[in-house]
Amino acid sequence: MKSLVLLSFVVCAFAIDVQFEDCGSKAGDVTINVEPCEANPCQLKHGSNYTVKITFTPGSSAESVAVKIYGVVAGVPVPFPFDQPDGCKNSGLTCPLDPGTAVVYKATLPILSEYPAIKLFVEWELLSGDDKLVCAKIPVAVVKSNDELDARYKEKIVKKMHWE
Repeated sequence: MKSLVLLSFVVCAFAIDVQFEDCGSKAGDVTINVEPCEANPCQLKHGSNYTVKITFTPGSSAESVAVKIYGVVAGVPVPFPFDQPDGCKNSGLTCPLDPGTAVVYKATLPILSEYPAIKLFVEWELLSGDDKLVCAKIPVAVVKSNDELDARYKEKIVKKMHWE
């Protein structure tokens, strides 16, 4: 029993429902969960993958769902390279979506080392034709991984000590 309680606490500590700005969702009851994420805004580390779960209730039937993701920097949306633009495939959604029935969309978001360390909004859109089922701007901070920070720290120490 103690193990179950501890395990539940550990799982809950690394996945949270994130705060977001709605940017025109037609679906209701939208919640977004990011794992691992410990606090708002989520800190997305270079070289890591993040699981994004979007729960929503469509207001009308949706035969298909297209996915678009943008990094919004200084108010300018920049398309995010994403290899699964069909929201009906490998995402937990079964199309067509029925109105009034809650569904969960799930995707993995890789944070590559070549991305700049920056604070920005990730705009995530789930579209059915011209309708935005879900449109959410999620505040995040892309940060260097611990390995990158350790390497930079070591480099500074080596230069200071004149080793190597």
